Amino acid sequence: MNLKNRNTFLLIFILAISFVLHFINLKELSLSNDELSAITRARYDTFSEMIVNGVYIDYHPAGIQAFIYYWIKIFGDNAFLLRLPFVLCAFASTILLYQICKKWYNEFVGLLSVIAFTTCSLVLQYTQIARMYSTGMFFCLLATYGWTYFLFNEEGTRKMKYWWVWLIGSILCIHNHYFSFAFAGILGLSGLFFVKKIDLKVYLIGGIVALVSFIPELRIFQEQMKTGDIGGWLAPPEKTFC
Repeated sequence: MNLKNRNTFLLIFILAISFVLHFINLKELSLSNDELSAITRARYDTFSEMIVNGVYIDYHPAGIQAFIYYWIKIFGDNAFLLRLPFVLCAFASTILLYQICKKWYNEFVGLLSVIAFTTCSLVLQYTQIARMYSTGMFFCLLATYGWTYFLFNEEGTRKMKYWWVWLIGSILCIHNHYFSFAFAGILGLSGLFFVKKIDLKVYLIGGIVALVSFIPELRIFQEQMKTGDIGGWLAPPEKTFC
């Protein structure tokens, strides 16, 4: 078996283990307080009621709560079905992590990274719950994947395909969590040091489009800044909080 075939076999084996580990006890695990809170805040008759009563009181963008709202409407709140898209995001993150590490370094680093990722108990714990952790990881890696290939790899028409991947990943980051929002911003700004002059215009357009996508969330952000977090876990920020 040559080196390429061996690495392919190892990757498939690791992905199979990752898939199994993420689905072990997925249905039997009791719903966490975070999940119960998200389900409770999704049980409103209209989307606008959910935003006012279920998102204003939380300190996250509306993206994942809106997704849970519609997911429950279609599939109900069965634990397995509720967690399924989040676990699939975690599994997809394993593939993206390998591709990014392979591009940045080599196949060995990619394999080593996914082994560490797959066997990390903290990753497994937080990617088996229906919250914005696995989605944030997936969206950040998706944006990084598109950003990497747009800036450093592809030319011609294929280059724009990766521009779209970076843009979509960045927009999803923005609406997932404020931490993933910050990651998308840092990633976009860092690209200014590497982007070719010929690509600068389209790169800046992508960044502007991603930021503009946050405009519908501005009212939500303002309301959240007034109220703090659910149950008083976090107090409303003062003017000097920065």
